[in-house]
Amino acid sequence: MTKVLEIVKCSDSSRWYANKVGQYVPFLEDCGNEYKSLQDPDPQMSGHRFINFVLKTDCVLVENSDD
Repeated sequence: MTKVLEIVKCSDSSRWYANKVGQYVPFLEDCGNEYKSLQDPDPQMSGHRFINFVLKTDCVLVENSDD
């Protein structure tokens, strides 16, 4: 089983996940009042993914079955 973050709201429209409400993003680590995640690849940056953070109040940590 892996863990993912379900974005349930975005309290700040300038955050990277503002357009991802209702979607799942990778979970990397618990960092206090935020979770560490991976931001989608930036087409301008040759598909590189960037580590970024999601406020715990904006998401739900979900165990994802790897069937």
